[in-house]
Amino acid sequence: MMKAHNKPQHGAGFTNTANAFSQIFSLAFQLAWRNLFRNKRRSLVTLLAVIVGTGSTIALVSFVRGISTQLVNDSIFHLTGHIQIRTPGYQDDPVVNHRFSWPDQALKNALENIPDASWAPRVRVPGVVVSERETRPITIVGIDPELEEKLSIAGKATFKGKNLEDSSDESLIVGDRLFNKIKSELNRRVVLMTQSVDNQVADRGFRIVGGFRTTLESVETGFAFTGLATAQEMIGIPHEISEISIILEDSSKLDLTVSKLRDEFPQLAITSWLEAEPMLAAITKMQSGILYVWFGIIVFAVAMGLMNTMFMAIYERIKEIALLKAVGTPGSLVFIQVLIESTLLLILGAIFGTLSGLIGFKIIQPGIDIGAYATGAEMLGLSRIIYPQIFLSDLLTLNLFLLTLGLLGTIYPAWYASKKDPIKELQ
Repeated sequence: MMKAHNKPQHGAGFTNTANAFSQIFSLAFQLAWRNLFRNKRRSLVTLLAVIVGTGSTIALVSFVRGISTQLVNDSIFHLTGHIQIRTPGYQDDPVVNHRFSWPDQALKNALENIPDASWAPRVRVPGVVVSERETRPITIVGIDPELEEKLSIAGKATFKGKNLEDSSDESLIVGDRLFNKIKSELNRRVVLMTQSVDNQVADRGFRIVGGFRTTLESVETGFAFTGLATAQEMIGIPHEISEISIILEDSSKLDLTVSKLRDEFPQLAITSWLEAEPMLAAITKMQSGILYVWFGIIVFAVAMGLMNTMFMAIYERIKEIALLKAVGTPGSLVFIQVLIESTLLLILGAIFGTLSGLIGFKIIQPGIDIGAYATGAEMLGLSRIIYPQIFLSDLLTLNLFLLTLGLLGTIYPAWYASKKDPIKELQ
């Protein structure tokens, strides 16, 4: 009779190892949880440090993000738009010679096929406004007020007087501060002068029917809006325009839209706001890097505090650790126990810190009045009220930094505890 041979259990070794690790981890977790409450004051102080560091950082970052978001939105809303279509050379020399035909059916079809986009044609040329007392250089902008409503300040309600009615409106809207510069007021007549299509001086009288306000003094003192058809007639370009401005509902499609339009209309200069406002684009890109450095500094300080706390906890129960090792407890259990203890503090601090930061954000979300610094804010192009913004990516990055650097900061204390000599410590 043949003897039966036992087949080797290939998975038995892995199962036994997994079970052993599970038991070690379970025991380490119980010890770590108990140790958190052995010195409640120290644990509470450490936890509060993590909460305050995380919560205050979230609130302050939301304020900084609010400033940058407002600067970008104001720039886009102040006639820049997400995308501008012009003729080559207009950016360097914005005169009537740099113009293109409108309506162009092919271009119009392409614009209408851009998903969730608003656009408007404009005549935009340098000129002069002459009142009864003063003469000032300005930019004359001919608009279609109905199309401009979603695009720029030109289509929004004026703070006094009334809006333009349509593209053939022969009235004028100017900035509030321009009234003071030219010493004029509502319903007064002024004369606009610019270069016509045949290189002659084109001038025309307008009645001011409305005034607008904005955060940028350069816009409020430097622009005057009239109807598109009126501006075309004045300059002598009845079927031509200076630019088309586009606003996208989804700004993430900016590069794709610009690239597609450039491929279809290579004869035109098509630029995004990032190219039109390079300084603002650079500030926006640089901001995230600065914030990440800020995250690192705050989290590093928290990690150093946590490491100090763990060393204090280890020194307080050094004989207990030595006794555990003397009775056969593996050093890995001590190592895992210290890591779990610090991880619990970090997780609790991250949760409550994030919640406190979100509560702080909700408190300041209605807006922060910086009227006391109005002069300086105005020089930077900021409005009186800053509306904080919070990004999910900032929350995730901050908490990832916190957990990663916090754990890295406690690896050494955990290793130190796991390597203690029980004989030496129990003498």
